[in-house]
Amino acid sequence: MIVLQIVGGLVLLFLLKMWLRWSAPDDARLSVADAKEWIRKEKGLQIVDVRSAEDFAKGHLAKARSIPLEELGKRLTEIDTAQGVLVYCRFGSRSTQALKALLKSGYRAKLLSGGIQGWEDSGSKLAQ
Repeated sequence: MIVLQIVGGLVLLFLLKMWLRWSAPDDARLSVADAKEWIRKEKGLQIVDVRSAEDFAKGHLAKARSIPLEELGKRLTEIDTAQGVLVYCRFGSRSTQALKALLKSGYRAKLLSGGIQGWEDSGSKLAQ
């Protein structure tokens, strides 16, 4: 019985750690409507797609640049720290990791909640 409680506690700690790793601060998450507003208002806003280059080629947000998540660390210098950054992926898990890295490096970054899937689901168009 005690062994089961210990194992259960370890599983709970693991799940909590994973949730904290993957979750982004609420104030850094933008709905599609809020993201569109930020894109419209923010001069010099940088839009970064952290999906694979292949996924990017299938469709992306207008004016987005492709920096796959696995390349982000070595390509941070391509992103201007003086400008805002909107980051997205397919659903939000990779962009959450990217957001955390950008915030830790001093960027003023936000993510598109729901990713490009949420963008498409709202009826918004993609660029090719």
